[in-house]
Amino acid sequence: MNFNELIQDPKADLSVAMLATVDDKLCFVIQPKNRWGKNELEQTTIPFGGIGGKVESGEDLLSALSRECQEEVGCSCEIIPNNKKFIPMISNDGVAFTEIKNAPYGLPEFIFKNKKSEPGRKDYTYVFVYKSKLLDVDKIKPLDNPAIIMMNQDLFMRVVQNEMILAQAVQ
Repeated sequence: MNFNELIQDPKADLSVAMLATVDDKLCFVIQPKNRWGKNELEQTTIPFGGIGGKVESGEDLLSALSRECQEEVGCSCEIIPNNKKFIPMISNDGVAFTEIKNAPYGLPEFIFKNKKSEPGRKDYTYVFVYKSKLLDVDKIKPLDNPAIIMMNQDLFMRVVQNEMILAQAVQ
């Protein structure tokens, strides 16, 4: 698959996201309170997500990542190159490892292909997820979201594999 064909697909909106790192920790934003929920024990669940958003008209993917980083956490970022030949494309149908050719600034770590979720949107959205390093770490602050959370990879894996309460996470 050619990279330009992918980003010029007339049926697709484009978004970017980053697996952001600070030293050896992954950085996520806590979602706004209106997105919080309750589990079956009536404990508050607080979703977190990556830094990113929609690619604006005339903007390339790396410019969109830089803008989203500034808007969401107030700092700049450096993309960590992915030199793999095949990357996972994840959709509702599963995962397919795809060879992407002619990517001008390196491949993303993976691409999500999400079906249309809102009226007025195109048939699907491609979310290009790049690994990045946050720079100017002394400037990091939550701008669009209530908080930022940083965790090492072991804690991240525990969180995504099992729902846990905060007291469990800090043990």
